[in-house]
Amino acid sequence: MKVLTREEFLLLKGPVLYSKWQKNWAEPDQALEIKYHTVADVDWVSQGINPFWVTLPEKPEVSHHDAWMFIDETDYKGPIKIDLDFAGRDGLFDPDDRYIVLELDDIGEVLRKVNECYNHAAQSGN
Repeated sequence: MKVLTREEFLLLKGPVLYSKWQKNWAEPDQALEIKYHTVADVDWVSQGINPFWVTLPEKPEVSHHDAWMFIDETDYKGPIKIDLDFAGRDGLFDPDDRYIVLELDDIGEVLRKVNECYNHAAQSGN
């Protein structure tokens, strides 16, 4: 992995796997994101690798933005589908933010762990 300043990070061509490290934090954010292209030299298109954006197949009328509130308020127990094609933009930043960029070997380790989980789920039928 390597640590980059915001200015250095904006120069990277995507897709790039990274984690944000904000000024005065003791450690990087644990969320992984993918940086795609830089927009107007100040922002970028990104995709979180987390279950934040979801759809509810049994409730298509519930929007992405309202899904978790609906689940919480109604005690919904139906299926939830992760949406890893829902990109956004960062927009919340401090010029002193830093970014932890995963390099080839790091991405290989992430894939190894994800494959371990995938293989377990496939074998157990989950």
